Amino acid sequence: MHEDAIQLACAISENLDAIVTRDTQDFAGSNLPILSAGTLLVRLSSLQ
Repeated sequence: MHEDAIQLACAISENLDAIVTRDTQDFAGSNLPILSAGTLLVRLSSLQ
């Protein structure tokens, strides 16, 4: 769990758009979008 908090803090400090992970439930309550790889691929494919 501590690693998740560090990853989230780093992502926020670097102004990233989202975090992509297999364990989306570990980031519950985040104000940054937390995406699964599948969700990211769907979103990217819709940009074409």
